[in-house]
Amino acid sequence: MPTKRDVLSFNYDIQFGTLAVSRGKEDGLSLFAWEPIPECTDKRCPLNLRCHFKQRGGKCKVISGIVRAALTSILTNYGPKLNNAQRNRIGTHLIPLYVDLARMFVYEASLSSVHFIDKHGSPKIDPVYKEKRETVRSIELMWKQIGLADIPVGEVEIGNWYEEMEAEAQQEIETNRKEKIKPKPKLMRRAERVK
Repeated sequence: MPTKRDVLSFNYDIQFGTLAVSRGKEDGLSLFAWEPIPECTDKRCPLNLRCHFKQRGGKCKVISGIVRAALTSILTNYGPKLNNAQRNRIGTHLIPLYVDLARMFVYEASLSSVHFIDKHGSPKIDPVYKEKRETVRSIELMWKQIGLADIPVGEVEIGNWYEEMEAEAQQEIETNRKEKIKPKPKLMRRAERVK
């Protein structure tokens, strides 16, 4: 079974964030991804004063980090279990949604307030919050449509941990019933003890 490092063995780092869609092959399966990371705008970036990357230029490292984390997580956990059709949908449907979400994170982090006053003087919530929620819903729906939500991760299928705990609790209850744990003796009242 390939290790986490083997999953990204096809020189993915060089092609990450470019306009090339084909990312190479791994175990005879192709990987296609569309994650055009925008260029760093340096001083014009809304996060200029808060950005912790000292070396600027090239691709935006904030957006790149979010998208790379999503793609790496998917490939390391599910990569060997995916077919070409699933990989294609991940790269061309799911990853672009993560790019959109990362851009919204940057915009949201640049806001000084959650709300604003419209031209009629009414307070409104910034629309980025609604867009962010919709994008997260789209990502969750895409996970289900691709079939990632149903693929077991690691040795145990997702959710079995709770079932195992429940089974252990039921077994403990049965053991206690069989042993018929005796209740504590009833305490006598003071008047009854004095007699």
